[in-house]
Amino acid sequence: MRWLSQLLILSTVLSSSLVALAGSDWQSEREIADKLERSHQDDEALKHYRLALARVPSTDFVNRAYLLAQISTHYLRKRDWTEAKKALFAATSTVQQLQKLGHLNDDLVLAITSLREEINLHLYREKVSFAERKVLLVMSENLDVNCLPQQLDYNRCTDLARGYLGSADAPAALLCLERLEGHMKGDANDRFKLQLRKAVLNKVAGKPADFNRLSRELRARSDIATSACAIAEAQTWACDYNGVPITIAQARGQLAKDKKLDADVQSRLYQVEITNALDRGYYPLGEQLCRKWLALPQKAFSEKQRESVKGSLSVCLQQQNKSDTTNAASLYNQSKSKQFEFLVDEEREAQKAIEQDRLKRRH
Repeated sequence: MRWLSQLLILSTVLSSSLVALAGSDWQSEREIADKLERSHQDDEALKHYRLALARVPSTDFVNRAYLLAQISTHYLRKRDWTEAKKALFAATSTVQQLQKLGHLNDDLVLAITSLREEINLHLYREKVSFAERKVLLVMSENLDVNCLPQQLDYNRCTDLARGYLGSADAPAALLCLERLEGHMKGDANDRFKLQLRKAVLNKVAGKPADFNRLSRELRARSDIATSACAIAEAQTWACDYNGVPITIAQARGQLAKDKKLDADVQSRLYQVEITNALDRGYYPLGEQLCRKWLALPQKAFSEKQRESVKGSLSVCLQQQNKSDTTNAASLYNQSKSKQFEFLVDEEREAQKAIEQDRLKRRH
């Protein structure tokens, strides 16, 4: 029996050595991949990340999630949406479970953040087809809900949903809002604004009941100008561009009748109309509205308000190939860039680094 005991001990030692060797094997592959990524050798990095994933122990969930996130990121760079989506869904499923256990490490968080930034680069800074946009939005939504739920606020939810409107798919935008609503972090005001945007989408689809109800609620608790601006902003967001002039005209008529159409109120109404005109690309109309705003008594307005409108006017002139004497286009571009300003402060440096890497790869 002594020989049997020795055989068992030897077997245990050999098994442990093989496990250690396997662990060392996948770790070395990951180290090679990480080094290749830092030197922008993406194809080679992807190959070694895949080798590492094939060899990492099935019970090492943290490293499997990290490798899957890196693989998805590299497939995105290759514009292989199918493989990128497959790896992302596998990664986010694992990360969701790890979050519940509190087992996320810094490397995994960075990989998730980089993956989201890679998606954002394609969505907001590159030209993609409608079909590609929808795939990227599905990936982004899955990642946000499962991996970054703490950042899923009102702005992020509406940004994601509006991505479908950029693909002329209002039903998909509505479904997106409905899916995200239960996960959204926000107060009662945020939830009301989201409900109003859903209602506008339904109204455009021929179902005005919720829109009429929420409009009545809004008018009952706020003044005419405030309610009109809130409704018009929701209509602009939902690309109900023709609804905005009607909403503002009705409010302007009632305010004039009540003798409450002062410079401040007119300013607010014009600004909503300017945003609507720019969003739909009606630059001659935008120019007219900006000039009307600038013709108002300027003492009531701050320098920031004036520069914002001048910036909008500058863009309208540039789009019409007219001479620009406002020199404020950069201000307008800065304000519009905030439309997708859903990143937390500590992620912005990562965003810059990723963009710089992308530029290097292009050259």
